[in-house]
Amino acid sequence: MKILSKNSLWCVFATFLSVLFLSLFMACPPAPLPPSDVTNLVASPGNASISLSWTDPQDATIEYIELVNARGLIIKLSMGKQVYAEAGLENGSTYSYTLRTVSMDGLKSAGVQISAVPAASAFSYVVSGRASVTVDSKVIALRGIKLTLLGDESSEEKYSDANGDFSFSPGAPGNYTLTPSKYGFIFSPSSYSVIITDGDLTRRNFTGIAATGFKLDPWGNLWDASARTAALYVDAVADCANSSNGRLPTPTEIYRNSRMTGNGVLGDYTEDLPLWTNIEFAKNTMVTVKVIDGSIANSGT
Repeated sequence: MKILSKNSLWCVFATFLSVLFLSLFMACPPAPLPPSDVTNLVASPGNASISLSWTDPQDATIEYIELVNARGLIIKLSMGKQVYAEAGLENGSTYSYTLRTVSMDGLKSAGVQISAVPAASAFSYVVSGRASVTVDSKVIALRGIKLTLLGDESSEEKYSDANGDFSFSPGAPGNYTLTPSKYGFIFSPSSYSVIITDGDLTRRNFTGIAATGFKLDPWGNLWDASARTAALYVDAVADCANSSNGRLPTPTEIYRNSRMTGNGVLGDYTEDLPLWTNIEFAKNTMVTVKVIDGSIANSGT
């Protein structure tokens, strides 16, 4: 039997420790590192509002951004969004935000914090105008037209009032685009490019025109002016779901659009053709209105 020398024993022992350490290392890999934080975080205060912007990290393992807003609510934001805005804040108060990245394994980054103080702007210029429609040379105000004022760093929406008027008060000078919209209408012009520097911009007016498939009655109301019949009330509702502004025409609308009672502005159909109405009758009962005189009749179920 051969007896190992002392040096040989140390070599055997060292080899054994190396194998043992390698086995333990392979069985217990190091814990994954948390994801990187966002960078270039900027808070821009406005009038009762704060806007945030940042740059997402490039970590492929990140699933979403976790944002704690000024009210303490936790909001999940998808990668690539890189902007957030919060309104309804109190001017003069300090609000803080925290952003963390969250990996697919649920690990969170250390987080980045930022604070800002919203304040009313001294900039007080106005962009205003009126929306209307012209029927038989008569100008009629358009109510409920959605107006969008889109700037480089802000967007605001308003609706025209009963007189067709609208007004915006942007919080800062700059380049803006003013655009109207309403189902069934196209507008002239389609939009305005406005540059706000040192004065009010008024008379940014829009004229509505009925889009293809729609018509205007003498009162400026939009209607598809299509005759329709159905076996039951519920069938008529379904038939009108994507026409006539999503509802049934009223007896007044039918009366207005008759060749005899409404001067024939829209009539392309036989005057005694019955149309559905939304007048109150039993929901399984068919009610008709004759365009020739606007009379209402219950034709039965």
